[in-house]
Amino acid sequence: MKYTSEISERNAAIACAEKMAAAARTAPKACGVDLIETLVLDAEDKDRLTAAMRELGTSEKRSFYLRDAGNVDACHCIVLIGTQVNPAD
Repeated sequence: MKYTSEISERNAAIACAEKMAAAARTAPKACGVDLIETLVLDAEDKDRLTAAMRELGTSEKRSFYLRDAGNVDACHCIVLIGTQVNPAD
């Protein structure tokens, strides 16, 4: 099987994104409580994210979303890292 540079670069980006998500998940947590959520988006899911970012960017105060949507468009995939809401005492 032949892999073009485009396919190889996409595969490498996805592999790196998966490792980033695993690293976030396995990193030491405060008091050993794991509230981390990770998500890797590509293709149509990434396109839906950038569409939502562009919609948010229509406000003058949020125009940075337009710039960031362009940056996400230029990537093969994106890693999202967040946390569950669970205040400590």
